[in-house]
Amino acid sequence: MHSRAFVVRVPHAACPAMGVQVVVMQDTLLVWCGAVPSDIDDEARDGAYAGALSRDWSVAMHVPRSTTMATPLYRAPHHDDVSRRMSERLATKLGLRQLYLSLDLPDVLAPSGPASQAPEEARALPALERGLREVLERVRAASS
Repeated sequence: MHSRAFVVRVPHAACPAMGVQVVVMQDTLLVWCGAVPSDIDDEARDGAYAGALSRDWSVAMHVPRSTTMATPLYRAPHHDDVSRRMSERLATKLGLRQLYLSLDLPDVLAPSGPASQAPEEARALPALERGLREVLERVRAASS
């Protein structure tokens, strides 16, 4: 078991940097992602990020040659199940046996209900998911 810290950049003026902490276990990844100061160095990977572990927290399990199932472990009332959907897509795309994903998103990035998002917010979440996928691919390659 080991952990690594990363910074993912997203196209959003209010929170352009997201810290990512990944704990690697056998057949399991535990990922925390939350806003960090925008001036943080991409190479500063001490993992000293502060945030809530269970603001929007889910687990996804991918069964090879079958399906991926995901369920929320904890969800803030005003967040629209982002971690469950994102963990399911990431586990499927990367073939991860088990992925715990905790998102500590600022309210400006967390969609709430059927209201449409502003274009900046609508671009930020897909960019964050792409960044997380790249981080997880790097972690898996380094762990192999």
